[in-house]
Amino acid sequence: MKVNKKLTVLLTLTIIFSSALVVRAGNFGHMEKGFFGLRTLMQLDLTDAQKAEISNILNTYREQRQNIELQLSEPKEQLRSAIHAENFSEENVRQAHRNVSSIMENLVVLRAKFMAELKPVLTSDQLKVLKEKRAEASEKMKERRQLRQTMMDAWLQPPTE
Repeated sequence: MKVNKKLTVLLTLTIIFSSALVVRAGNFGHMEKGFFGLRTLMQLDLTDAQKAEISNILNTYREQRQNIELQLSEPKEQLRSAIHAENFSEENVRQAHRNVSSIMENLVVLRAKFMAELKPVLTSDQLKVLKEKRAEASEKMKERRQLRQTMMDAWLQPPTE
């Protein structure tokens, strides 16, 4: 039974790491991390005029997004440190999270501004495709969360003899 348990754990870990690699690989295709994926843009069948307008919109927000992401670096590290501190302090974790959240709020608002400028550039059919792609992405994230939870539950099950 020990070999069977080791094999089960090894297979579970292999699946988890393989899934993580697939998810990470999907991020390499993004033209503008945090705003829009290249694959989605390609599926919208944009005209040259639309591409030029979208390029201008992306360029308008690119530096602001990069600045916000730079601002997030240290607070995220402080949050990780608070979570993994040798001596747990709920207040330290809460404060570190508030620091990250206040900066993340700026990133969310920036994304909303970007989307508000993007929508008038797109046709109603393109907006429909965009909405469908967002729904698909949301469903995939939900499925990945469920898969990870199922794998964790299976791994935590005591061995049966």
